[in-house]
Amino acid sequence: MEIGQLRALREVQARGSIAAAAAALHVTASSVSQQLAALQRKTGTALTYKEGRRTALTPAGLALCRAAADVEVALARADTAVERFSADAGPRLALSDGDVAQQDFAALAADHDLVIAHRLANSPAWPGAGAWFRRTCAVSNGFRCTAASRWKGPSR
Repeated sequence: MEIGQLRALREVQARGSIAAAAAALHVTASSVSQQLAALQRKTGTALTYKEGRRTALTPAGLALCRAAADVEVALARADTAVERFSADAGPRLALSDGDVAQQDFAALAADHDLVIAHRLANSPAWPGAGAWFRRTCAVSNGFRCTAASRWKGPSR
C-alpha cells in the first residue's frame, strides 16, 4: 500500500465521489480511480461501490480508511520528530490570492484553514451565510472579515 492510495481512499470517503476527491487532491479523476484499483488489487477485496451517483466505501474500505488516518498521524509524528533538526524549522504558512466567484467561496472552507474574502456593498448576500459564517468583525477602511466554518446555530 502506498500513502497516495490511502489518501485517495480517504478523500473518496470524505467527499463521496471520485471527481470530488480528485479535485481535493489536485489530480485527475482517472488518477484517483487508478489509485483505488491498485489498492483493491493489493488488498484483494472490494473497497468501494456505487451508491447512485456517489461512491461509497464497503465495510473493508471503511476499516482501511480508519487505518489510513492512523498512518497519516504516524507520518505527521515522524515529520515532527525530525523537524527540529531542519534549518528551516518553524511553522509552515502558505498564502495564496485569487479571484473566486461569490457562490464558490463557502466551498473553500472545506479545503483551507482560513479563507478571507470581501464583497461589494451592492452585491448579493453570501450563499449559505446562515450555515457557514460564525463571526464577522470590523476591519480598518470599512472592510469586514468573516471567519468561515461548518458551524450551524445562532451567533453568540
